[in-house]
Amino acid sequence: MKTRTILAVILIGAALFFIAYRYLSEVTSVKRDADTGSEKNLDDSTKTSKSGQLDYAEKILIVNPKTDLNLRICPGTDCDVLAVLEKKSHVVSTGKVQSSESDNGAILSWQEVRFESGSYCLPSEMTRDGCLNWRTDPPVSGWVNAVHLRLQN
Repeated sequence: MKTRTILAVILIGAALFFIAYRYLSEVTSVKRDADTGSEKNLDDSTKTSKSGQLDYAEKILIVNPKTDLNLRICPGTDCDVLAVLEKKSHVVSTGKVQSSESDNGAILSWQEVRFESGSYCLPSEMTRDGCLNWRTDPPVSGWVNAVHLRLQN
């Protein structure tokens, strides 16, 4: 009986790991989308600045087509959210990048961007079911986790 319990726990753990892995693979994968055209990961670019970092200044970037994205007042998950950018929205990089450490010790790359087109929502208008009032009015600027951005070709 004890062996069966241990085996069941191992199988459930493996299944949960597989589900989490598939979800994260889908969220961060780059796929061709009819609405956004051809896209590629930021890491695929070869243009670098004098400091050796990738340079995306004034490039149009696309928010991951799978998830909405928090636009923050500073680079870090502990910074307040200014707006939630709708998936597939376009932003323009200011060229400023910064890294921060997350609560679990992971190093996150942050990109300062300016909202260009698409929609965004104010945090006060977000509910569990989504945004109550998507906005397209004057641009907002802030910091986003760069893993959720794609270069537009």
